Parts: sequence; C-alpha cells; structure tokens
Amino acid sequence: MTETEGHPPTPPIGAPVVEGPPPGPGAYCNFANIKYSGWDFAFDFAQQDTVFEEGSSIPKIVVFPIGRIMMSPRHARPFSALCVTPSKDWREQTLDLTPGMKP
Repeated sequence: MTETEGHPPTPPIGAPVVEGPPPGPGAYCNFANIKYSGWDFAFDFAQQDTVFEEGSSIPKIVVFPIGRIMMSPRHARPFSALCVTPSKDWREQTLDLTPGMKP
C-alpha cells in the first residue's frame, strides 16, 4: 500500500500490513500515530493484532489499516482539546474502580 492510494502509511518497522476486512463506521482501533508539519496534522488509525504462523511459537504483529484523517493546525488544536476531558474523566473513573492501580 502507498500513501498515494489514500491508505495510511506503512506502520512501525517490523509490523507487516495485512489486508483485513473493510473497516465499518465503528471499526475498532488500538493503534494511532500522529504526524505533523507546519501545514497539517495527519492522524493514522489501525488495528494491531498478533498471529501465530503455522509451526511457529513466536507471535507476529500484524496491522490492519483503518484510515487517515488530515487537519490543519487550526482544526487539530480544538480536536485535541475535545479528547482531553473524556480521557481525563475515564482515567479518574478507572483508577477509582481498579484497586491497586497507580497513575
């Protein structure tokens, strides 16, 4: 896959890109990468999973690209602010519900 095809760029070194099922409107994402320049921010989203190849006991990380969102700095700033409050609220609730968990 290439960026020119409208797909996210290659994931971290050593993680092969595997074509998975097409992402739906509620695709699960457990990997995000943010890149920026003086002109824009690029948010790449993917799903990472581990698989065992036949005959191997060593797991292999595979990445299913979900999509990329690009924004100007003007729009990325309020977007990042929108993520802070829910994240902070979640952390406070999770720490309260999980005995022994440290921040």
